[in-house]
This record gives sequence, C-alpha cells and structure tokens, in this order.
Amino acid sequence: MSPYIKQERRPEFERLVDLLTLELTHSMEPGDLNYVIFAAVKRHLQDTGKGYEKIRNILAELHECQHEIRRRFLFEHENSKILENGDVE
Repeated sequence: MSPYIKQERRPEFERLVDLLTLELTHSMEPGDLNYVIFAAVKRHLQDTGKGYEKIRNILAELHECQHEIRRRFLFEHENSKILENGDVE
C-alpha cells in the first residue's frame, strides 16, 4: 500500500486535505493530528462495521503512512545531519 492513488481519484480528497492542512498549520498542538485521524477512523468503522479484516486493513494503512513519512522526511533530515556533522565512526 502506498499513498500514490490514481490521479483521477485525488481531486476527491484534495479539498479535505487542504482544509485539514490549513487548520493544523495555524493551530496544531500535540495530539491534534492523532485526534483527527482516530475520530475519522472511529466514525468510519461505526458507519460501515467493525470487522476484523477492515480493522486490520486500516491499521496496515496507518503503518504504511508512518513508514512513508519516515522514508520521505525523517531519513532526509538524518542524512542532512550526517553531512552537516559527519557520520558516526
């Protein structure tokens, strides 16, 4: 699983992403993003049912999102610090 959904599906989500980004950019405190994600997942499961496979798939999506953030942003930061300060001997 990856965040690279088909181009034709992206506009369906962009308005929501823009609104969320705007709100979190101006007032984000620790726990805010966690709340938003958990509330969305909870409401989705309440509306569509809470089967094991569905919950497992949601957890897998969240895990992959974490991995993608780490791969795209944290590793980049770590590599810049290696260049700035030198690698561990």
